[in-house]
Amino acid sequence: MDNTRTERLKIGRNNNQAPRMKAGPTTFHFLPVELIHHIADYVEEQLWPPVDSAITDWNSYPSVASQRDLCALSLVCRGFNRIVSQRLLRNVMHDFKSKSSCEARFDPHRYRWLSPRSFPSQLTPQLIRVLYLYDLFRDLDPAIETKNMAGLLQSLPGIEVLVTTGFCASVLAHTLSTCPPSEVGSLKVLKIFSYAMTVKSILAAFRTFPNLTSLTLDVVNIEGSGNISSHALPSTRASSITQLDLCARLYAPEEYESLSEILKHIVPNLKMVHIHGEYSEELYQVVSMLRKSPIETLLLNFRNKFPESLLSIRLPTLNTLSISTYAYSSAHLLESNMVSSVNKLVVRTSGYPIDSSQLHRAPEITNLKTLQLQSLCKIRDQEEEERWDRLVREWCLGRGISFKNKNSDCNIIKPQDDYCYLQSR
Repeated sequence: MDNTRTERLKIGRNNNQAPRMKAGPTTFHFLPVELIHHIADYVEEQLWPPVDSAITDWNSYPSVASQRDLCALSLVCRGFNRIVSQRLLRNVMHDFKSKSSCEARFDPHRYRWLSPRSFPSQLTPQLIRVLYLYDLFRDLDPAIETKNMAGLLQSLPGIEVLVTTGFCASVLAHTLSTCPPSEVGSLKVLKIFSYAMTVKSILAAFRTFPNLTSLTLDVVNIEGSGNISSHALPSTRASSITQLDLCARLYAPEEYESLSEILKHIVPNLKMVHIHGEYSEELYQVVSMLRKSPIETLLLNFRNKFPESLLSIRLPTLNTLSISTYAYSSAHLLESNMVSSVNKLVVRTSGYPIDSSQLHRAPEITNLKTLQLQSLCKIRDQEEEERWDRLVREWCLGRGISFKNKNSDCNIIKPQDDYCYLQSR
């Protein structure tokens, strides 16, 4: 029985035919939560934009139902690699088509893009909770689609999550900065992946989506503030955003000033912040603003220099600090102001994150309960590894700290490894 089924699957693959899926009512809503978290790991690799900065905290989504919808849609569209009946889905993924185009194009190996006019019924917009606007390859003027974007947002009264990339992100930004729609109070999560955005459009997003709780900005350039009209500014009431995911590949000083202009509108309630940057030192101005936030979790990812200047910033409410960099660690990490209040410290660096020979000089960190370290070295000596692990573990044990060594075993050179090549002959 199993062999027959296997042969049929092989024949189907050889004929480039995906497994057939029987049309029926939506059952994704009844998936168990454990399965959803398992699916989420798969979706992160298969569907999400190719960036390593997004917070993969699925608890930030307003409802478990919205998580399930996004996962189910992703698996159907990408896993089966074919066009599926839209009545199987409770989501809509939309691609803006220029009115001047006389044909509707779509890639059957990616997604089928739907327009508001192709909704199967008037009830469909009320069911949509997650909207994923994905279009990286389109050389058009975003202004020509502004009206369509505004109309789409107004037609979705129950939308909770909005993800935009590429051209669609440009359309959204242009819409918000030129003719923003009326408030969309249901939206809680906004993720924007784009090359550039203006301060004006981002501030307008805070006004259009007043109840945001999670914001992701992955942009190369944030263009200067300039003259911002009053209708584009956020409302006077405090922002409800508690999670910020910022991928800041910024270069010019004025771009950091623009970013600070944005942050001052959302810092009052920030609790979880993830900053991914190319240059760590220049972000001092940005991280300093978090002193005004009740921040509990801070994740810092850098590709080069260890953020020495950032370690001088004291964040009294900080509970979890995670630092990841391909540079070498700081000798002053454990005695820094930023670590003074944390109860969980996670460090990933080149070399060893902590110099075990200097541990006797480390001050008493009364709040620290968990220390998780990982070396990104490609090759490490076994004896050195064992000695480092023993010294750090003893130091933690004497202070009641739980130590987690995340170093990989596959890149440790053992004494006998020098002769392994002789045995293979």
